[in-house]
Amino acid sequence: MALASVPALNLTQALHYDLAPNRINPRPRSSNSRSQFLLQSIRWNLGHRNRNHRRLRTRAESPQNSQPMVPPYNVLITGSSKGIGYALAKEFLRAGDNVIICSRSAERVESAVKSLREEYGEQRVWGTTCDVRDGKDVRNLVEFAQEKLGYIDIWINNAGSNAYSYKPLAETSDDDLMEVVTTNTLGLMICCREAINMMLSQPRGGHIFNIDGAGSDGRPTPRFAAYGATKRSVVHLTKSLQAELQMQDVKNVMVHNLSPGMVITDLLMSGATTKQAKFFINILAEPPEVVAEYLVPSIRSVPSSQSMKPTYIKFLTGLKAELLLVQGGIDTLLKIEWLIRFRLETGSIEQQSFERESEIAKEKLPANMRSPCSCFLILCLLMILAPYTTQLQSSQAWSLLRIQRLLNYPSFLSSWNKSPDFCISEPNPFVTIVCYDDSITQLQISGNSTPPPLPQSFSIDSFFTTLTRLPNLKVLSLTNLGLWGALPSKISRLSSLEIVNMSSNFLYGPIPHEVSNLKSLQTLILDHNMFAGRVPDWLGGLSLLAVVSMKNNTLNGSLPDSLKNLESLRVLDLSLNNFSGPLPDLSGLTNLQVLDLEGNYLGPQFPMLGKKVVILDLRRNRFTGGLPSDLSSYYHLKKFDVSLNSFVGPFMPALLSLPLIRYLDIAGNRFTGMLFQNMSCNEQLEYVDLSANLLTGNLPTCLISDPKSKVVSYSANCLASNDRSQHPNSFCQTQALAVGILPDKQKKASSHKVIIAISVVAAVVVASSLVALLFFFVFRRSSARRAATTKPPRRLIEHASNGYPSKMLADARYISQTMKLGALGVPSYRSFSLEELEAATNNFNSSTFMGEGSHGQMYRGRLKDGSLVAIRCLKLKKSHSSQNFNRHIELISKLRYRHLVSALGHCFEYYLDDSTVSRLFLIFEYVSNGTLRSNISEEGGGQKLTWTQRIAAAIGVAKGVQFLHAGIIPGLFANDLKTTNILLDQNLVAKISSYNLPVLAENMKNEVIGGSSSNGSKMSNERIKHGDKVDIYDFGVILLEMISGRSISSQADVETVKDQLQASTTFDGSASKKNIVDPVVRRGCCHESLKTVIEICFRCLSKQPINRPSVEDVLWNLQFAAQVQEAWRGDNHSSEGSSVAPSPIN
Repeated sequence: MALASVPALNLTQALHYDLAPNRINPRPRSSNSRSQFLLQSIRWNLGHRNRNHRRLRTRAESPQNSQPMVPPYNVLITGSSKGIGYALAKEFLRAGDNVIICSRSAERVESAVKSLREEYGEQRVWGTTCDVRDGKDVRNLVEFAQEKLGYIDIWINNAGSNAYSYKPLAETSDDDLMEVVTTNTLGLMICCREAINMMLSQPRGGHIFNIDGAGSDGRPTPRFAAYGATKRSVVHLTKSLQAELQMQDVKNVMVHNLSPGMVITDLLMSGATTKQAKFFINILAEPPEVVAEYLVPSIRSVPSSQSMKPTYIKFLTGLKAELLLVQGGIDTLLKIEWLIRFRLETGSIEQQSFERESEIAKEKLPANMRSPCSCFLILCLLMILAPYTTQLQSSQAWSLLRIQRLLNYPSFLSSWNKSPDFCISEPNPFVTIVCYDDSITQLQISGNSTPPPLPQSFSIDSFFTTLTRLPNLKVLSLTNLGLWGALPSKISRLSSLEIVNMSSNFLYGPIPHEVSNLKSLQTLILDHNMFAGRVPDWLGGLSLLAVVSMKNNTLNGSLPDSLKNLESLRVLDLSLNNFSGPLPDLSGLTNLQVLDLEGNYLGPQFPMLGKKVVILDLRRNRFTGGLPSDLSSYYHLKKFDVSLNSFVGPFMPALLSLPLIRYLDIAGNRFTGMLFQNMSCNEQLEYVDLSANLLTGNLPTCLISDPKSKVVSYSANCLASNDRSQHPNSFCQTQALAVGILPDKQKKASSHKVIIAISVVAAVVVASSLVALLFFFVFRRSSARRAATTKPPRRLIEHASNGYPSKMLADARYISQTMKLGALGVPSYRSFSLEELEAATNNFNSSTFMGEGSHGQMYRGRLKDGSLVAIRCLKLKKSHSSQNFNRHIELISKLRYRHLVSALGHCFEYYLDDSTVSRLFLIFEYVSNGTLRSNISEEGGGQKLTWTQRIAAAIGVAKGVQFLHAGIIPGLFANDLKTTNILLDQNLVAKISSYNLPVLAENMKNEVIGGSSSNGSKMSNERIKHGDKVDIYDFGVILLEMISGRSISSQADVETVKDQLQASTTFDGSASKKNIVDPVVRRGCCHESLKTVIEICFRCLSKQPINRPSVEDVLWNLQFAAQVQEAWRGDNHSSEGSSVAPSPIN
């Protein structure tokens, strides 16, 4: 206790004293007390004894510092496969040094090493995997470094993690916190330990640099508190290790602190949701490459100067800017963007201690700047200057406004009319604008489901002329905008383009040759247009291309051989076109992961590919012959679809047991061979279709052992099964003979016997066909007479939804993420068979019927595993094919969120005569605790929710709305929100059950069944134009019901209750004692909490949509009301008179 209370001598100052054993310890220079002097003596003696002990060990075990440290240096950087670590590695290599990088991800390490070696050579950079949390891994890293380089001069500890991204600590899980702490703190300690031990054994010694981060200066880091706390510990650990090494008299190993300042990272950008946040990031943060460019020369200067003093290398941002801002006056204000550039400062810790840093900074501030008021004024001043610091060039701002005019002023670009600076405009799910150095580098515009028609005078040539005024564009994405015309050659003027996405428009004609001038192009997506002609041969000259997707066009001809030159290619999607002929040799494309050629006329030989393919889709082409023998060594394969071709030959059972296989479809071919029950399968298989082949034997037990986890189809084979769809063995033998596939024992028969057999079989087939054709016409005529009175026959095709949307193809890194299913503790999204649904509902018995609305009938079902589901049945017009529903199913599969009734799967029912969809079933999780209305009004009959629970439910609904608007692309708006569509689970977590799905809206608009049309299909013009604000209005109605406890079912009810609440609310906002407020609320609410909710409720119910708040604003106010309510409950020790535990605010 005494030691802690004495403002004693700084440790770094104490270490300057001579502690030789024969010298008497000097007294302190100042007139300190005797107890202070005694404490200092104790420190000196302990330091002397420990240092002598360490000096003996060092001399006995380690060589002396006998070699000077000269460049080139050997550098090791942890966590260096991306971000600032990767940028540092590049800068060291550029300076001539040798570098070892490491990361947990083998794929990222491999990619990073390959990229660096291409630029700097094979013998200067190496990489390996390493988990810094594991001491064994780090020791292996040391051995790897010694094997490759012999020694390490500079070890940079950069590995870090923020597992729970950007949210309050209260919402984090144990696993997330463990990940942050073990990586950032434990991992750093292990790395420092192993680095010190290695460098003590090196004659050259070494330097260790620990990188801190946000929070290291002691400032609060809300919404990533754990990350900030661990980064604060970096500074403390560095100081402690410096002191340890000095006390042990180690002179050739030093530990330094490295503070890179604000670096543009995914973590930083995840919190930039307001204009102010974007403004400060724009002026204070720098890209990793810029930071590394400043840092590396200073890091290298430490060993080159032969300095063996601990060093603190830091970028100062805010403090420098404020000092110069105040001292420089008006001239400085106009140069603020220059002032707040990072300044590099290096200084000895002996000259400037960590403890004195804040005091030194405060002394440098003018007297009038030391008060909180002055700091606030500076902040306000910076806010005022925001438009000037990030203002776009006037020509580029004009170009954006002209684009808005050319697109006929769509509603999703209305925000451009409000903000003078597009670079800091509010987030919009339809529009993304990214700026750098006062210039637009990314422009992404995605139209909604009903964009306004383009004017008759629209000219795509004029449109691209306007785009060329944005010369620094790197990303151009214009999707679903109704653009029509030939793609102009002027696109070549945008020479910096790296990503081009023009999908879902009406672009036609050939792909212009001028695209070949875009030498930086990495991603080219032209899906869902009307492009015609051939794939140009010059495409192979764009060596950086990683993603090429042109699906659903009218392209034709053969594929050019130049495709084999695209060594960086990872995704090639040319599905749903008219390509024909053989494929070029693609075996040299070692990075190719996705090849989708579905729906063409390609063939006949199976393509030659590299073995890293993840997705291979050759469905519906003209491939013949057999599968290549090395297909069983495609160990990365997850999806394999060769259905509806003319493949022959033996089926390869090894495909069932590939280590990553999830989806296997060989249906509609002529594969032969015998299956056995004891064959092995990958346990993760989700979909297998073997139907319509010539397979014999027994279905493997592994395919039928767990029917809940996988969909398996095997009809129309010759398998030993009770299934009536199986043919007899003789059929498969005859068919195999007809295609020239003979059993082994007959291969040596004479050729004339084969010819005779084939002739006989052919004659039989022809005769049978004539009989079948006659029967078909008779049957067709009789069926037509019965069609008006009988229910159409149906058949079911089991098909799993494993498609990959075009937006995912924009970056192949998302491929692995699309395979991760089963989030939120609910089963993975999948397709269901009609038999499953009939079993779950007892053939859709009336006892399972839950109701019928404008969106079809709803049933309750229980699956075989005992779980309850809600099944929506939609009757469709006969003109719909399953292809029309692909984009709808893709969108529905994304509806998986804590505050939504999550989608679990779908099922198609088909007409037999033309294979179009007759009914669509959508399967959702079943939520059994009633609606929100039944839990807050008298009609529920049970115990009503308390005020705390109502706020929690409102927050849940707001988060659900926020997810529907911005969490999926495209967003869902005008979702018919009301208390009867909000369900509560057993934990009283609110879940939205109504979605404005396009498939429902289209069905309501087009469907005429039973003589009536759906009234709900006629959405008002306001709901189309202001879909997001309509949801805000509906949310206001929900809040009104929560406050009053009354059921509101019409617009007149809304106005009545709103007027009564306004009339009963006094001028100070108090309504807690008035009759209009639900008594349950009045008994247990805080005045300030209720006032806040009433105010935001009135704002949501504004007549003009433009005056209604954003969902983020609503959410913030509700969370504030919850915090105030919780504090009030704590002060009053109130349980609100309810035995029902309040729902947690999530």
